[in-house]
Amino acid sequence: MFEIFIFPLIIILAFSIPIISLILAIWVAYDSIVKRPDMEGLEKVIWILLSFIIPIVVPVLYYLIVVREEKTIIKDREPSEKEIIETIEKLHKLKKEGAITETEFEEKKKNLLNRTAIDKKNID
Repeated sequence: MFEIFIFPLIIILAFSIPIISLILAIWVAYDSIVKRPDMEGLEKVIWILLSFIIPIVVPVLYYLIVVREEKTIIKDREPSEKEIIETIEKLHKLKKEGAITETEFEEKKKNLLNRTAIDKKNID
């Protein structure tokens, strides 16, 4: 009775693993070509070729190395001028509502402005 279920399972796995591998390799190709204009051309070629040569493993590595690293970089990036202005406006609104004091407002505003100034000094 157990053999009745094993054979169809083997057939399903035999057909689904190559399809999943192909889908993942196409995802790596699409992501590296379309979504990553800053990535070097040779790096793109290497990722794409390796994802077809070593399926499933390389797309997972691509996600762990490239995609997650970019998310960390985006999270740690310097806030834009618009974001700084919006944050100061929100702080001002909180001050008007009495949720924070004048000194807290000034301290948070100063920290926000100093953080961006320090980041710019480190770049230069």
